[in-house]
Amino acid sequence: MTAETTNRPKRPRAKAGDILRIDLGDGKYAMAQVLIAKISLYLVVFDRVVDVDFSPARIGELGPLLIGETTSVLVRSGDWAVVGKSPVPADYPRPYAVVNNASGLVVHDFDRNVVREASAKDARFYGYRCSASSQAVVAEARACLGLDPPQEGFEYLRFENVKRRSRPTPDAPSV
Repeated sequence: MTAETTNRPKRPRAKAGDILRIDLGDGKYAMAQVLIAKISLYLVVFDRVVDVDFSPARIGELGPLLIGETTSVLVRSGDWAVVGKSPVPADYPRPYAVVNNASGLVVHDFDRNVVREASAKDARFYGYRCSASSQAVVAEARACLGLDPPQEGFEYLRFENVKRRSRPTPDAPSV
């Protein structure tokens, strides 16, 4: 290590429960909460445009808008400010997804356990496991909050779609 790297301030790291203020541009913000922080973040973005002075203590007044996995790059750069902490709700959606592994297409539960082989119906119902860039989360939040025209390709982040994918299909046997 050099003196230059030793004296550099540490970049913030998000932790489960952290409340984030997401800059939407034009002096507008959205609030989010980190549900799980590992290599990437699993977070919920809330359903209201707020100003910079919105208190994290009022997070319970907001409903879910988007929920999904994303990178922590904008937290680490400081663009998404950690402004508080709150207990993580136990009832957040934990979606299933289709993934391609060594044995072919399978359905994974949220914790990445194999549930069963995947069918074409599963692929349509659950979609494939994916992570959105932080910039894509901002763009989808802006669109869903009416700040930009609707965009295609990020519907899988919308809360109602994640909630639907958080249950096994009724006619699917488990392994």
